[in-house]
Amino acid sequence: MKPLLAIFNIFIDPAEAVNNMEGRFAWVWPFLLACIVGIFVAISTTPIVLQVMRTNPPANIPAAQMEKVLESTTMMSKVSMVTTPLITALMLAITTLILFAACSVLDIKTTFGRLFTFSCYAGLILSLAQIASVIVLKFKGEIQSMKELQPSFGPDMFLSEDASRVLVGFLRCLGLFHIWYFVVLVLGLTALLKINKGKALGVASPVIFLFFIFTVAMGMFNNR
Repeated sequence: MKPLLAIFNIFIDPAEAVNNMEGRFAWVWPFLLACIVGIFVAISTTPIVLQVMRTNPPANIPAAQMEKVLESTTMMSKVSMVTTPLITALMLAITTLILFAACSVLDIKTTFGRLFTFSCYAGLILSLAQIASVIVLKFKGEIQSMKELQPSFGPDMFLSEDASRVLVGFLRCLGLFHIWYFVVLVLGLTALLKINKGKALGVASPVIFLFFIFTVAMGMFNNR
């Protein structure tokens, strides 16, 4: 019962969620939920991606090779569904390792296991963002370009088509779910590690920084 309460509370009260993250296997439930969401997103978006590639094929791919590209895309999607648990575990492990290293630098005593459990729960914010993206795509109607496959929940949605790619990527970092995730990280770490918010921000800062870099890079790529 407590893991379910932690899953519910991580979205609205991270400190209370931490209080319910008890047991060696408390990480299993949020991890399984994240995997299910990842597989659901892959299943939901693959048909849309294939349709966009058919109606608006990339200019650098000859028409004669397009069918092979579509077949490869379908195969890659199926592979991604199978490897979702592995990819999810890897991303959570990297996040946890960064947090653990930051704790070591700041002389904060904790264990990798506790941080990994917390990372699993906090990561559900990003899973919610994936679900929101699928919902937007389903209600958006016909998708015309690959760029539209990445709905924005940040200020970059108000920029013009010719806006700077760096600016688009940076403003995408300020989206609803990104900010939500950062806040949950800080508040959750404050409760988990029994430290003040300033120190918790110091622990979370490397993760936030790398998240910003990754999002800016993806924003630039998706607007090419």
